[in-house]
Amino acid sequence: MHKELELSNFIRGLEKERYGNKYEDHLLEIYKLYVKMTDNISERRHKTNNLFITINSAILGVIMYSFKTSNALFIIPASLVGFAIAMLWGDLINSYKRMNSGKFKVIHALENYLPVKPYTAEWEILKQGKHPKIYKPFTSYEALIPKIFACMYLVTAIFMVAQIVYNIFL
Repeated sequence: MHKELELSNFIRGLEKERYGNKYEDHLLEIYKLYVKMTDNISERRHKTNNLFITINSAILGVIMYSFKTSNALFIIPASLVGFAIAMLWGDLINSYKRMNSGKFKVIHALENYLPVKPYTAEWEILKQGKHPKIYKPFTSYEALIPKIFACMYLVTAIFMVAQIVYNIFL
């Protein structure tokens, strides 16, 4: 609660009396703009995920083609690049999660100055995402995808190294 109070104090800006007669109108417009900006971040996040799925699909295609042509020396670097890209993707998902969390804290603070608090009410109904049977945040599923790709790339690279070592010594 203490952090919420600090955020509310930070957000407040000028008092209504000092601001003027457009205070409520401007507050509502700022709120609507901020909600729209938060939605834009979510849209950008989905586009980023689509880009990484496309990149990983291309890398997997190259790896599969290399398996078909028995080009083991190309599979290892491609797998390592894929692993690095999957890890970067996971970091971006976590970054978007933190950014959205921050934006929703600001939305909740802004709602303290509005007649209704729809996002605050929704978050309370969903038990703040702390009870998975009621609501499990999308990020928990979303973050699994890059981990699955990273594991596939790592297993592929290890398998190929093992195969090369096996062929050298036998």
